[in-house]
Amino acid sequence: MLLYSAGLRVGELVNLMPEDIDSKRMLIHIKGSKGRKDRYTILSESVLKILPQYWKKYKPRKWLFEGARVGSRYKQVRRHCLRQCKATSI
Repeated sequence: MLLYSAGLRVGELVNLMPEDIDSKRMLIHIKGSKGRKDRYTILSESVLKILPQYWKKYKPRKWLFEGARVGSRYKQVRRHCLRQCKATSI
């Protein structure tokens, strides 16, 4: 849902940290995006409603979406087609 609603690249999604979510301004801070540039993208209300439940259940420490080992990144995300769908629906 986050991948599609924010139009994130897979590499951006797996590199998100909990502090990158700005719920007050409804923004996501993407660090080191394409071309090693930082950018902001929108945080949808539907994702904002789900995030507290996710944090409570999974308790991410370093990465927002951690792998099987605590502190490791989740790497097996292959959803580039969702980003393309978002880009074409605008």
